[in-house]
Amino acid sequence: MLALVRSDRPESPASVEVVGCGSSVAELAWESGSSNNEPILDYIVDFNTSTDLPGVRQEGAVVDGSARSALIALRPWTNYTFRVSARNRLGLGPASRPTSVVCSTPAAKPYSNPTDVCSNLTGSSRLIIIWQVCRHTSVSLTLNACQQCMHISLTI
Repeated sequence: MLALVRSDRPESPASVEVVGCGSSVAELAWESGSSNNEPILDYIVDFNTSTDLPGVRQEGAVVDGSARSALIALRPWTNYTFRVSARNRLGLGPASRPTSVVCSTPAAKPYSNPTDVCSNLTGSSRLIIIWQVCRHTSVSLTLNACQQCMHISLTI
């Protein structure tokens, strides 16, 4: 008698949790979902941060299919949530639910100077300075000069 074995993309990993959250690295752990009769080749960890646009996810790490944990490099002064997906030869399975714990990193000195800095003098007392903070966020700083004071408004 011949048995028919159905194969499919893997199911999403379960119980994804933040095991550790430091100032520059997070450690995640998870349980494997069903492989659906095909070996899991690797796991993809992605994240969303407080500076990303809604729905935008970034790839944090790709780890071997035998792994059940990963270390992810973090940026300062950011809140992170993570998801994990499994991949086999038939494709990428659905992502896990986002972690319930938000990993928050403390403020720190920038790693580099801002990029794409430009300014616009819009009058004798108004200077607008704009620069790129990270890939999806820009900051605009408006300086209004008064006789003895300077008013600063910051828009993110």
